[in-house]
Amino acid sequence: MHFRSALILSIFVFAMGVLSTPAYADGVQTMTVSEIQTGMTGIGRTVIRGTEIQDFDVEVIDVFASMGFNGGPLIMVRLSGEVIDATGGIAGGYSGSPVYIDGKLIGAVSWGPYFTEGDIAGITPIHEMLKAFTYPEADPTRIAGDPVCFSEPVEVEGREFDSVLLAGYSDNADALVALHGENTLVMTPCRTPLMVSGLSEAGMQQFREFAADRMPYLDIVQGPGSGGQGVPVHLGPVVIEPGASVGAQLSSGDLDMTAVGTLTWVHEDGRFLAFGHPFLADGETNLPFLTTDIIYTMPSIQRSYKLGEPLEIVGTVTQDRLTCIAGNFNETPDMVNFHLEVQDHDLDTTRRFEYQIINKEQLLAFLAYLIPMEGLTYASDRIGEGTVRVSFSIRGEGLEKPIERENLVYAGYSPSEALSEFFEAMNMLTTSNNYREVRITEVDIEVEITSARQTLDITRARYQNPPNMGPGAIGYEGPVYMEDKEEKDNLINEQTEWMYMDPEDLQNLPPAEMQGMMEEMSVLAEGSTDLYGSVLVGYNPGDTVEVLVTLRPFREDQVEQVIELEIPDDFPPGQTTIEIFGGMSSNWYGGWYDPFSGMYFYDSYTPPEDLDEVIDEFTSRDINNTLVIQLTRLAIEEDPYYYLQDNYEEPEETRAVIKMDDVIFGWYSLPIEILGENGYLEEFDEYGYEIYDEMYYEEETSGPGRNPYRN
Repeated sequence: MHFRSALILSIFVFAMGVLSTPAYADGVQTMTVSEIQTGMTGIGRTVIRGTEIQDFDVEVIDVFASMGFNGGPLIMVRLSGEVIDATGGIAGGYSGSPVYIDGKLIGAVSWGPYFTEGDIAGITPIHEMLKAFTYPEADPTRIAGDPVCFSEPVEVEGREFDSVLLAGYSDNADALVALHGENTLVMTPCRTPLMVSGLSEAGMQQFREFAADRMPYLDIVQGPGSGGQGVPVHLGPVVIEPGASVGAQLSSGDLDMTAVGTLTWVHEDGRFLAFGHPFLADGETNLPFLTTDIIYTMPSIQRSYKLGEPLEIVGTVTQDRLTCIAGNFNETPDMVNFHLEVQDHDLDTTRRFEYQIINKEQLLAFLAYLIPMEGLTYASDRIGEGTVRVSFSIRGEGLEKPIERENLVYAGYSPSEALSEFFEAMNMLTTSNNYREVRITEVDIEVEITSARQTLDITRARYQNPPNMGPGAIGYEGPVYMEDKEEKDNLINEQTEWMYMDPEDLQNLPPAEMQGMMEEMSVLAEGSTDLYGSVLVGYNPGDTVEVLVTLRPFREDQVEQVIELEIPDDFPPGQTTIEIFGGMSSNWYGGWYDPFSGMYFYDSYTPPEDLDEVIDEFTSRDINNTLVIQLTRLAIEEDPYYYLQDNYEEPEETRAVIKMDDVIFGWYSLPIEILGENGYLEEFDEYGYEIYDEMYYEEETSGPGRNPYRN
C-alpha cells in the first residue's frame, strides 16, 4: 500500500459531494437493428494507451434477431485497423467501445471468440442498452441455446465456421464446442478487467475466491500499483465522449478496485451508458463512475486486457444490467469512509490507512474485513502469531448510537485473525440484519500488535476458606493428594459402571455386593470430590464466595488470582454450579446444572426480537482478557416441566468479572450448595442423598401427556 498526498484531498472533496463537471459531447443519432445490413462498414472507438481515443474499422458480418442478452438482437462484426493489430484483437477493457455506421451509433462491443482475441466481435445494440434506464430487473444468468447459422461461412484465425453460439458466463465453452462441433463459433462475453491495487498475493487469492461466484463478469487482475493514491478530484472541466476509457469502482484509497471499460453513449442531461455487458448484474445500484488512464494493454494467452488506473470520479452508476451499466454524471456515489491505525510495539511504528468502500451490503462486510486485514500485514511486515488489541467504532444512519467494541485477541496464525469480531459486527449490520435498514457511513479501527504471546490458561479453581455449616455440609479439606486421587478415580470408574448397569441386574446383586457398593459411594461422597475433582460446600444467600484460581502463563510459572462473588439474598436453596472461565472461552460454555439428573445442559437459544437486542448482546459479550465467576440460577425450581411453558425464561446469572492483561483460556466448574432456611441443607436419606419433594417421584396419574403436574 502506498501513500500520496492526493488521497487526503480526494476524500475531503469527495465527502463534500464535489464532482468534476464534464463537457458533454454533442448528441448523436442512432441506428436500429432493422436498418443494419450485412456488409455495412463503419468505425469503432476505444483507448489503448493513455486517454487518447482512437478509431478502428468495423464490417458487419451478420445480424441475429434473438441471440443477445435476454433473447435480444445481436450484431456480428469483423474488426480491423492499426488499433486492433496493436492489441492482437479484442482485449479486456474494449467492452462498451461504441460502433458507428454512417455516423449513427449502432451499439457497443461486448462479445468475442472464446479461443482467441481474434477480430470477430459481438455488438450489443444501443436500443437494447437504452432499456437499462427503465429495465425492471436483471437476470445474472444466461444459458446457451442452439447454434444459429451464418448467412455465409465466416473465417476466424484461419478456421471456417458456418454457425455461431453465444455462451453464458457460467457455460463451459469447450464442452459446447464438443457438443455442437468444431464448425460452430462459440462466443463469450468480453469480461471486464477489475484492477486490484494494494493487496498482497495472499490477499489477492482470498479476494479471487470470494469473487469467483459473486463476480462472474470480471477478470481479477493485479493493478498498476495505484493503491494508496486514491481517486484525484480535478476541479476543471473534463471532456467525456464515447470511446473514452472509464471505470466502475468497488473501493478506493489504500486499496483500489476499479473495473476498466469503455464509454458508449452520453446525453446532454447527464445520463451515460458503458461496458455493453454487466459489471455485477445487480440491477439498481450505486457505484462510483470514473475516468481511467490506460497504461498498457497486457498480452495474455487466455485473453489480453487493458491495464488502467483511475483518474477522477465523474458520476454514479445507477443501473447494472445484462446489456450495460448506466448512470448519471450529476449524482454522487454512496461510499463508506474507513480509517485504520496500526501500532506495532515490536517495530515501534504506527501506520494509518484511509479508504472508501461501496455501500453495498453483499460486498461491504467482506471488503471491510479484507482491507484492514491487509493493513495489519503491511504494518507488521510479517505473518505469524501475536497478541492484538483491536478497538473499532461503527457509525451510521439507523443506529441509535455508534457500535463500539474493544478486545484483546491471541492470533495463533496471523494478526489478521484478530479482525474476526469486526467482521462479525459488519455482517450483523448488513447481510445478517433481518430487522431494519442501516446505512453505515463511517468506521474507525485501531489496532495494537505485539509478537509476544500474552495468554493465561486456567489449570485449577478451588474455594478459599469455605464455611462448613449444617448437618451434611462438606467443608474444604485441602488439596486432593495423588494417592487419594488414584483411589477416588477407581471408585468413580466403578460408579460409572454401576450407572450403566441394567436396572434388573442391579436389583439382583447379592446383598453383600450391594452394601459394598453403597459404602464405596458414601466414601466417595465424603471424600469431598465429585466427578470434576471439585469440592462441595454450603453457602448462605448473602455470603461472599471466594475462589482461588490457578493460571498458567505461556511457558512460565503458574500464578494465582482470587475472584469473589456475592450470592444474592433471594437466591433459591439447592445444589447448583459455580463456573470460572476466561473471556476467550465464554462462547464455548454456558448452560445450567440440573441437580435431578446430575447433568449439565447448554442454554437454549432465543432469537433476538430486534436489531438493538442483537447489538446489545454483541457489545456486552465477555472480552477475552477477563476472568469471570458465575453462579447459575436453576431453571427448574418447583415444576420440572417449567421450560415447556410459554412464560419460560432462561435462568438468571449472578457474576463478577476481573479484567486482566492477558487473553484467558479455560473453564472450571465447582458444585455448590445454597443452604436453606436456618443455614441447613435439605433433608438427607441414610446414604447421604438429598430427599426431594415427593411430587418429583409421583406416577403419571394426573392425566394424559408428558406433564403430570400441569394439564
